[in-house]
Amino acid sequence: MKRKIYYVIYALLQVGLGIFTFLNCESIAKEALKSISNDLEFDLNTLALGYKMLAVVSVVIGLILLVRILKDGRLINKVSNFCLLVAAIFTSSLSITILLSVVALVLMVTDKDAVDVKKKEKKKIPQIRNLKSTKKDYISAAILILVFFGQLLFVPLIYKITNNYMFSTIFYDLIILSVAVWAFIGKYKSDFKHLRDNFSAYLRSSLKYWLLMLGVVLVAGVIMTFLGAKAESGNQEALKTLPLWYLIPSAIIFAPIVEEAVFRGSLRRFIKNDVAFIIVSALTFGLLHTFLSEEGLYSIIVQSINYVAMGGALAYSYTKTNNIYTSMMVHAFQNTFGVLMIIFQSFI
Repeated sequence: MKRKIYYVIYALLQVGLGIFTFLNCESIAKEALKSISNDLEFDLNTLALGYKMLAVVSVVIGLILLVRILKDGRLINKVSNFCLLVAAIFTSSLSITILLSVVALVLMVTDKDAVDVKKKEKKKIPQIRNLKSTKKDYISAAILILVFFGQLLFVPLIYKITNNYMFSTIFYDLIILSVAVWAFIGKYKSDFKHLRDNFSAYLRSSLKYWLLMLGVVLVAGVIMTFLGAKAESGNQEALKTLPLWYLIPSAIIFAPIVEEAVFRGSLRRFIKNDVAFIIVSALTFGLLHTFLSEEGLYSIIVQSINYVAMGGALAYSYTKTNNIYTSMMVHAFQNTFGVLMIIFQSFI
C-alpha cells in the first residue's frame, strides 16, 4: 500500500513537473545555456523547443504510469514499465523528477510480490438517467445563467458604491453561489446519494477523466504554441495577482460548484444531445475565459483553445455519469493543480 501511494504521487509529480517544464521551457533553457561551454553554439529557441518536446514525452509517460498504477493497484514489475521509468529518467529536465524516477524504478524491481497482484473486482458507477427537463428546470437554469453573466454589469456597479473591488467580487460571488444552489438543490441531493454510496468508483472515474483532461490540454498547448500563443493567457496572469486567501477557495470550491452548474448543469437542461452539449459547453466555457482578458479576435480564439479543451473534457465527463459531482471533482482537481503550480512558481 505504501508503495502504491508513492507510485501515485510520483506519477502525478511526473505529469505536473512535465507541464511546468513545458510552460517554463525558455527560462530553463536560459539557465542551461549558462552552464554550456562558450565554444558550443546553441540557439535559445532551439534549446527551448527541445525542452518542450522532452516535457511532452515526460507528461505522456507520467499519464501512462498513473493509469497503470490505478488499474493494477501498483506498478507491476514488467519490461514495459521498466522501459517507461528509464525513459522518464532520460527525458526529465529537472533533477527532482530524475530522482523520483530512479526511486520508483528501484521500488518496482525489488517488489517481489508485484507480479502476483490479483485484480479486485471494482464497483461500477450506477447509471443515472438524463431526465426530461421541466418548465421549472428551464426557468431556474436561465435565471442562473443571467445572474452569472450579470457579474459583468453588477460587480462594477457595486464597486462604485463600495470603492472596494475585492468586496464587490466576493459579494457577487456569494449571490451566484446562492442562486446555483437554489437552481440545482434537487440535483445536488439526488446525485450526492449516488456519490456517497459509490464514492470510490466515482473517485476513480473522476481521476480518469482528469487524466483525459490533462492529455487534451497538453495537445491544446502544442497547437497553441504553433499558432503563436502567449505562454500565459490574460486570465492566468490575472489569477497570479490575486491573494492566496481568495484564490484558493475561489478556484478549488467556488469555481467547480458555480461553473459546473452554469456550463454543464444548466446547458444540459437545454441540450440533450451529447455531442451538441459537449461542443456548446466547451466553446462557451473556453471563450468566457478569454474574451474579456485578451485583445483582438485572433488572440481571443487562440488563447481560448486551452479552456475549450478543458470545457470539452468536463462536459464529456458529465455525459458519461450524469452526475454533477463527477465534473465538479474533475474541475476541482484541475484547479487545485493550477493553484499549486502558481504557488510553486512564486517560490522560484
